Amino acid sequence: MSKATQTIRSIYFYAVSIIALFMLVFSCVDLVNLGLKTWVFKNADPSYSVCIPGNAGTYNGPMIPATDTKTAVGPTQEQCDLQNKQNADNISRQNQSSAVRDLSMLVVALPLFLFHFRIVQKEWKERKEA
Repeated sequence: MSKATQTIRSIYFYAVSIIALFMLVFSCVDLVNLGLKTWVFKNADPSYSVCIPGNAGTYNGPMIPATDTKTAVGPTQEQCDLQNKQNADNISRQNQSSAVRDLSMLVVALPLFLFHFRIVQKEWKERKEA
């Protein structure tokens, strides 16, 4: 193998090893973050605005027209309950999506890193012995 080919090959294996290592680190950090927010610091997750019955400022749904045309009445208790449930479901859905992404990244990055880093180590030992 020529010197140029060997150099390009080494650069490739080092680059892929570093990229896979970063993928592993970022996905592990995100999983730890998600776990801490889910089980330890439950109030650390950013929440959506909470719907309060009769308060027009925190409701995103349709307004109920009042008998007086100058004001509008906020949502009913049922509308607030529905919106608050939807907000909680959205947070849960986002957390599950993050977990799936991070676990997928681990499944891909770990074998990629191990394979490429073993070759880097083997070549490094061969160069050291030569």
